[in-house]
Amino acid sequence: MVAQTGQVQSASAGIITEWDHVNIADPIQMIMLGLGVAGLAIALYRKDTAFAGALSIAVTGSITAIRILPILLLLAVPVLAAFASHPVVRRYTYSRRIMLANGAVAIVVAAAAVTFPNLAHVGRPDPGRYSSSVVNAIPSGCKLFNSYEIGGFVMLERPDVPVSLDSRNDLYGSERVLKDKQIIDGKGDLEQGLEGAGCVLVPPTSGLAQYLQHNQAWRRTAGDGAAVLFVRS
Repeated sequence: MVAQTGQVQSASAGIITEWDHVNIADPIQMIMLGLGVAGLAIALYRKDTAFAGALSIAVTGSITAIRILPILLLLAVPVLAAFASHPVVRRYTYSRRIMLANGAVAIVVAAAAVTFPNLAHVGRPDPGRYSSSVVNAIPSGCKLFNSYEIGGFVMLERPDVPVSLDSRNDLYGSERVLKDKQIIDGKGDLEQGLEGAGCVLVPPTSGLAQYLQHNQAWRRTAGDGAAVLFVRS
């Protein structure tokens, strides 16, 4: 399991943001890491073997790949909450109850502002990034050249359409991911890069979309703000 994780991280670092190392210049990341380290220190002090072990792994994992930071924070919450029940801490928080209450309200309001726009598609991919209508317009069985992010969505919605790439970047390798990204940016030998593909599904602002828009060998058949579909003529 450790070897597989290392393989995925190696194939993803520098390509997939969530697999990057922790960034000490990012305040959100440092707050999450700091809370996790504090939870680990408290667990060690209380000789809580289970939480100390889990938090040790999560702290190490978070430094290696920031995708572990939310897990670290969730593991630290019960330890920090238990520590907050100490009489000394309770007396201090009570003396600052007005300030803390205002801070809590501000956090709830901010979280609600972020959450509200997503309520219309709870449990479903964001339609602003993943277009069902465009994906459903892909001809059945058409060999698709697609951008990295949308590959998994196409596999979910249209299992009859073979994709060129999906988010299992450790399966394809970093070289393949970078090469396809270069093609989507409109760089390099685009004709060779699209060899064997009958359809192309990429963001409308990509360099490849601009190139195909003026290429008579391809015709645009569907598109919106999230993606545009081209079919080979």
